[in-house]
Amino acid sequence: MSGAPRRDLARLTDEELVRAVAQIEPAPFEVLSQRHGAVAFGLARRMLGSQGPPPAEDAVQEAFISLWRGAARYNPARGSVRSWLLGMLRHRSIDMLRRLDALYNPLGAHRRGYLETRATWGTLGSRGDRNGGLRASALRIVR
Repeated sequence: MSGAPRRDLARLTDEELVRAVAQIEPAPFEVLSQRHGAVAFGLARRMLGSQGPPPAEDAVQEAFISLWRGAARYNPARGSVRSWLLGMLRHRSIDMLRRLDALYNPLGAHRRGYLETRATWGTLGSRGDRNGGLRASALRIVR
């Protein structure tokens, strides 16, 4: 496959290109990245939002590395190459969001929410309202 001209590679289907990538051929990998790179980057930018271009670029790069390493495991019966690639990208983007959240919010969102809720509940009965009426009302709403 390495001797095939690039224009011939462009005519191959995604499935054929992945089979060639599984044989450690770099040229078909380049064709796949040109074919799906813009869509992948667009999805990563939408998922990572305000995190900016570098995390989106990193997520796309990690997804394509996964494609390179796992090309032999691709199963066309489970979906198209694009769906497979974008699924890997989705997982990488979610992992990146989790890493960024852990970096900037060491307690994590779920733990912070729990602590804020406990602090709020702890003060409801102690603010001078009669017999903790506000807290009792809130408890009825929650139940």
